[in-house]
Amino acid sequence: MAGAMAAQTIMQIKSANKTAEMNGKAAYQANKLNQRQLARAQEETADKADLEAMERQRQGMRERGRIQAANSAAGIGGNLSLMHLSNSFFQEGYDNSIIDSDANDAIQSIQGQREASQMTAESRIASAENQAVNPFMGGLMIGGSAASGYATGKDLSRKWR
Repeated sequence: MAGAMAAQTIMQIKSANKTAEMNGKAAYQANKLNQRQLARAQEETADKADLEAMERQRQGMRERGRIQAANSAAGIGGNLSLMHLSNSFFQEGYDNSIIDSDANDAIQSIQGQREASQMTAESRIASAENQAVNPFMGGLMIGGSAASGYATGKDLSRKWR
């Protein structure tokens, strides 16, 4: 009886340790995947902002070309022409600063998600490690179950006499 209970406890310990190991690996893999996806999202956000800024720059150049062509055709020059051109440059710069600010905000938000994912993974891994039975406690558990099995066996043998 003592041997059977000790064997059962050993199997339970092995099962608990295997489950803890698998939970730790799953948390690690999930975090690795999250980190890759969030890093890709940051890159895509930065690329999108770069494309928007480049498109706004092209739009500004076309606008200034139209202003210069219209002013030339109308024979307008001087301060009025410069005012329209400087306004176009100002608006382009303003729009690009908004694009950059929005992109930085989005990237910072994604970075916060990455850090939260990392902390969650570390917590899950630590929890999995805490679920594992250390060798000392395992020995005590096996010894306790063997002693309990021995006592149960002794008690049963008295009843059957």
